[in-house]
Amino acid sequence: MGTWATPFTDEDVSRLEALMAEPLPASRAADALYDLVGDDTLFDAIGSAVEHDPAGDVRPLVAMTLDEWTNWMHPEGFSRAAEISPAARVVPFDDGCWERLKAIAGGYEGVELASIVGVPLVPDTVEGAKATFSALWADERDVPDMEVAKTQVPGVYAVKVADGEIFRVEILYGVIAGADPRMAAELSASLFPAGTPVLTVTC
Repeated sequence: MGTWATPFTDEDVSRLEALMAEPLPASRAADALYDLVGDDTLFDAIGSAVEHDPAGDVRPLVAMTLDEWTNWMHPEGFSRAAEISPAARVVPFDDGCWERLKAIAGGYEGVELASIVGVPLVPDTVEGAKATFSALWADERDVPDMEVAKTQVPGVYAVKVADGEIFRVEILYGVIAGADPRMAAELSASLFPAGTPVLTVTC
């Protein structure tokens, strides 16, 4: 099913802001989020959280999804059904909603995913992210040289390869995804600023 609900409107974002303003127990998160942030990976993670601790606060899991949407994807890459037509097409987010969603994704740095879902599939380290990226590299060429940096979002790492492409690595299920090229320059500047030490790996 992929993603079935995205908060495009001021009303939806306001509802999400209210939900994220206080702890969101795993046991009620799926119902609360279903028509706001509907995403298979998020709901799988919430299911793991319910098994680990039904009372656990899953807001960092929501932040992971919002981070992917607002920092790694471009707003023009989202489609929704227009009110005047049932056909899905690109319709802009309401004014300011994109920025508000970015803000909701922040504020969870330092949270350990293991405290929410148990042991993630991938070790929560730059070495774990590097190993996952190397294992899942789908190109027939050799695994490229890379830089790896931990982001401010729990369980999310960034990988920058020699040609400048940037990839997102989620350690929860060992998932990698390329950044939208329109977001690459901003991501590179924020995650790999000149002079900042990162793990450089030569393969």
